[in-house]
Order: sequence, then structure tokens, then C-alpha cells
Amino acid sequence: MATFDYKARDKNGEIIGGSLEAASEDVLIGKLKDQGLLVIDIKKSKEEKAKSKGRSFSFFNRISAHDLAVFTRQFATLISSGMSLIESLVVLERQTANPKFVEIIASVRMDIESGHSLSEGMSKHKVFTRLYIS
Repeated sequence: MATFDYKARDKNGEIIGGSLEAASEDVLIGKLKDQGLLVIDIKKSKEEKAKSKGRSFSFFNRISAHDLAVFTRQFATLISSGMSLIESLVVLERQTANPKFVEIIASVRMDIESGHSLSEGMSKHKVFTRLYIS
């Protein structure tokens, strides 16, 4: 289990924050939704990032052109089948093997859930070039 810092809106529209342990971001989102909160942002806590830095290798943090091509093809297929952006990104998060790319996809999904456009979410990450986003 990992510890995540979160920001969410309560039923009155006030932004609240905190830290919770969960198996994944999706589990945490479910817990917060059960409490009647709308998730705005989720990040691994600083302690979790420090723990994982020691275990990560730069090779595994790379997003290859192949990973991006597979993501693009699958994303296009899911969208053209009528699936929503968020549902499509959830499916791709579960199917992607590269942990760094999973984090990026999750970040884009959370940006969309918080009201940003797909292009805004993607533009925050170097893996998506300006041409790709356009």
C-alpha cells in the first residue's frame, strides 16, 4: 500500500486535502467518492516518492516510441468505439506495462476529471509533443 496526498471538493464546494493509504490511485478515488468528495488532485506523498526513487532505474522511466504508438492506436480504437475519454484512459492505465507511462496516463485522466481538456492534460508531459497534442 502507498500513501497518497489528495485535494478534493466536499458537497459545499470547499477544497479539502489530506493523506490516505491505498493500494492504488483508483482505490483512493473510490474511497473519496464514497465519502461524497470530488477528487481534484492525487499525488504520491513525498515519503513514497523518496522510497520509490531508490528502487527505480532510469531505463524503466523511459517512454519508448513503441509504447506511445501502442497507446495512440489503442486510445483511438477505444474512443471510436464510443467509450468516454475517462473510461478509455482507465482501460489504458490497466493495460500499460510501463509504470512511468501508467503515471502519465493517470495524471492526464485526473486532469480531465477535474475539468481540464485532453490537450491541457497531455501538454503537462514531455512524452506528448506539441504536434502530437495538436
